[in-house]
Formats: sequence, structure tokens, C-alpha cells
Amino acid sequence: PGHGPLSDPRPSAFLALSPPGPGPVPPDATAASRPILVMTGTEDRQPAALSPHDGIERDGKWREQTWRLLPAGNTFLAVLTNAHHSAFSAGQGARLSGDPQPEPWMEPALGAITITWWRAHLLHDATALACLANGSVVPLADRSRIRWEKR
Repeated sequence: PGHGPLSDPRPSAFLALSPPGPGPVPPDATAASRPILVMTGTEDRQPAALSPHDGIERDGKWREQTWRLLPAGNTFLAVLTNAHHSAFSAGQGARLSGDPQPEPWMEPALGAITITWWRAHLLHDATALACLANGSVVPLADRSRIRWEKR
């Protein structure tokens, strides 16, 4: 403890968009004590070419492992069905990665979730905090397409 990006005392909360899963260097996540939201997609793969230490392609479940390593308490996970890595940049990386463009519902859903997250933690908005706690942060129309978990 005391080293790495999560030890900086200034941020009151973190939002991790499509973080890498565990690898040869463990993430600094085990020391986290502030709220963290991890967002990924079921199709959020890491190609083998980007895994030079072992050359293995990783799937979306690998990215979820970062969240599962976090200590319980005020941590959240949003997993978008069919979302590729480029969905978290509004499709900007799709040409380079070969990913399909994000489905039309994804960008507004990501916006709603992230705005609620920051309202809750930067403005201490009680309504936003309640939405995070009860899962209503996920837009009603997207609840069958987004898995929301908290620990």
C-alpha cells in the first residue's frame, strides 16, 4: 500500500472502462478503499497479439476479474451484452481493432451510468447514490442487456 495510482488520495471515486484483467503484474486493485465502477462488455476481448507474455487471447470474463479482485464494499460492475472494447470509446477504435461499431443503445446507456456515477461521488447526490445501490442506474430499456453487480 502507498504506491501506485489507487494510492493517490485526491480522487474520491474511480471509473475503470474496460480495464485489463490480471496478468503478470497484479493490478493495484487489492489496495482500493474508495468507490470503483468497472465497465466491460461480453465481447470485450484482448487479442493474443496484445498478450506478449503468453500469446493467449482473453475474453470479456478476463476483464471482469479485475472487479472480482477488488475488496468488497462500494464496488460496482456493469457488463454490456455484445459490447466490444471500442464501445467504451463510442466506437472510435473500431477501425483499428476490427470490432463492429457499438450498437445504438450502448452510448446513451454508458452515458446514463457514468453521469449517475459521477453525480453520486462528486456531488454526493442522494438520488444518484440510491440508483447505484438499487441498480436503477441502468436504464429501464437496457436492463436485459446490462448486468449490474455490486459488492
